[in-house]
Amino acid sequence: MPAGPSVAVLVPPGSSEAEAAGIVAAADGALLRFGPTPNVVLAVSDRPGFTARLYGAGAWLVFDPAFAAGCPTAVR
Repeated sequence: MPAGPSVAVLVPPGSSEAEAAGIVAAADGALLRFGPTPNVVLAVSDRPGFTARLYGAGAWLVFDPAFAAGCPTAVR
């Protein structure tokens, strides 16, 4: 598992969990858990530039997971 600060990632509305996980993977990150909806996930990467790579892979917003209320859902 990569060691680095976790981020919350908002992907386009209507995205499936698989699509959200694909965005994280394309950004060279690891999925930690799903949020309250399939288009919110918590992710981590130990490589610099993770946020930029997430945006490049299709993320709509990358933000502090403390603001992602309801994100305790485990990865399925």
